[in-house]
Amino acid sequence: MALQTVLDELRNRPGTGETIPVIDPATEEQITEFRDCGSDAVDEAVAAAKTAYQSGVWTDIPARRRAKVLWRLGDLIDEHATEFAELESLDAGMPPMQAEMIVATCAEFFRYYAGWCTKLNGSSYHAYTTKEPYGVVGLIYPWNGPLFNACAKIAPALAAGCSSIVKPAEETPLSAVLLERLIAQAGVPDGVTNFVIGYGATAGAAITAHPDVEKVAFTGSTEVGKQIMRDSADNLKKVTLELGGKSPVLIYEDADLDMAIMMASMGIFVHSGQGCVCGSRIFVQRSVYERVVAGIAMIGDNLVLGGPKDEGAMISPLVSQKQLDRVLGYIDQASATAPKSSPAVTDWTEKVTSSSPPWSPMSTQPPAGCIGKRSSARWLRSCRSTTTRKPSRWPTTPATAWLPRSGPPTWLARTVWASACRPAWSG
Repeated sequence: MALQTVLDELRNRPGTGETIPVIDPATEEQITEFRDCGSDAVDEAVAAAKTAYQSGVWTDIPARRRAKVLWRLGDLIDEHATEFAELESLDAGMPPMQAEMIVATCAEFFRYYAGWCTKLNGSSYHAYTTKEPYGVVGLIYPWNGPLFNACAKIAPALAAGCSSIVKPAEETPLSAVLLERLIAQAGVPDGVTNFVIGYGATAGAAITAHPDVEKVAFTGSTEVGKQIMRDSADNLKKVTLELGGKSPVLIYEDADLDMAIMMASMGIFVHSGQGCVCGSRIFVQRSVYERVVAGIAMIGDNLVLGGPKDEGAMISPLVSQKQLDRVLGYIDQASATAPKSSPAVTDWTEKVTSSSPPWSPMSTQPPAGCIGKRSSARWLRSCRSTTTRKPSRWPTTPATAWLPRSGPPTWLARTVWASACRPAWSG
């Protein structure tokens, strides 16, 4: 499926709302546009999904047949890997190598869940139980990893026998056009997987409010997640939410510092920090703080920012001007509290295509409004830890800690206030 075909198909997609432009993050040029699908399109998609589910055209077929369809879909994604990588690079500004790795992972999602099709059984002592699909589910995913997030949601829904309404982010709809076609080509019946493309306030809100949608799976901001939970409460809809966070990295003085510095740098600079698992805060023991910060700054200074077609580009631009403005707002807050010794902010007023170096403000206190929010940018906050083991009660999201291989990890989970702790051994 040629790139221009995808752009034309998206442009000609029916809609009743306002026109939404699709912008290339690397050039800030409009590459296509589409009409907001509107709530009526969501109603039609839900009706089609409900009809497909109740007919049993997908739910009632033997599990082994569903497994073969999912496996076939994984193969089709591999066959169209070059096209998907090009679409992801154009849509989200990803470097080609990163886009290619993500496409390969997406194909494996469907192969993995193909194996689950024949294993969704229920049993208990002196009883017979069955596990039934929810029915019609809403799948809403963000702009920072369009294809990855789409496949991570669609694959398990298909494996379970659900019908779904899929809404990509309005900023990054391109890969959804090709994926929709391959789902049909793999053998998924009409009406089982339905894509609606529009704004969250229209299409997304219509999905969460619809009484025939039994469950919503959402990945995105905490603010929108709260709204989805409120809307879903009106009809007691179940929800699965993967929301924004500020994943901290803890580095201790007796860790392998060279490895910790390299991995911490990868954790924030990959995809320009626009990922849900990026380590955007680092807590470092005081004795090695200067070495760690200097090491990360040196790596950052040598990274080359550019678009997918720029030779030698190592990190990509932010996805949109809106995202850049949001990040600049956070930086302004941090600048007000950072000491004078912090690295200077260089040309942050330049366009999203600028080659401004990553910025690492050094401050022992977090600015209000920034500490718990995901910035989704190549912006790293470093903090000194004054204690031997317990860095602070700041980490409230999953934490990664670099420890010596001989160190016991059990105290980490007891002393760090976080939803999850992942020791990363070194040495």
